[in-house]
Amino acid sequence: MTSRRIIRWYLWLTKASKLSSFRESESVKQFVNILTFPALDKLAFTYDDDEDKWLTHDVIYWPPTTMNAFIERSACNLTVLIIQTVSISDTDLLSFLYATPLLQVLHVHEPNPGNLDKDSKAILSFPITAVFLQNMTAYMAIFTRQKLLPMLEELSLTIHHRKFYQDDFVCMVTSRYHSLGFEYLSTVKLTLGSKDDPWTGEEESIDIDDLARSLDDGFDLRWFKW
Repeated sequence: MTSRRIIRWYLWLTKASKLSSFRESESVKQFVNILTFPALDKLAFTYDDDEDKWLTHDVIYWPPTTMNAFIERSACNLTVLIIQTVSISDTDLLSFLYATPLLQVLHVHEPNPGNLDKDSKAILSFPITAVFLQNMTAYMAIFTRQKLLPMLEELSLTIHHRKFYQDDFVCMVTSRYHSLGFEYLSTVKLTLGSKDDPWTGEEESIDIDDLARSLDDGFDLRWFKW
């Protein structure tokens, strides 16, 4: 590779504002470990399975140390984060989110166990837990002395792990609706299950439709259960 091409490649990397799609967990580490994206504002961490979406496959695992070092090294102002079909724990996700205070759009879609082989299912992590929802609550800043995603305006969650903590979800949404020091969370989308893996999990007694009716007309809350 000529020096001119190397310089051009470096300039593209330093100016890149969007990074998306991975296919193997190991390639994620190798790729991210050597790069810095100071201009990055959109990150889509997804499993690219368009070619074999009907087959069982390995899941992409979130490398917490690698990703936290990457975001710190890049010192970028991330505003959009999409995590889809990725095995990530609630604590690892929270750790990354605390490092992205300017985030405005967050989409977290849990991996679908129905698309995975038996061995992958056994070690799968699902991030949308009670711990995650409680930490996302605006009131938690009183105890942690640190606001989590104070600029968040749009949130989309897809849950597959057969337990939905409705109390914590409702508390999180209402706390961010009008809270001092937090942006107006105006759009929330919640999906339970999927077309090829219908929801059969536990549900509590709270009617999310009641939550939608209790908020102003300007708030867009959509939820769907397969």
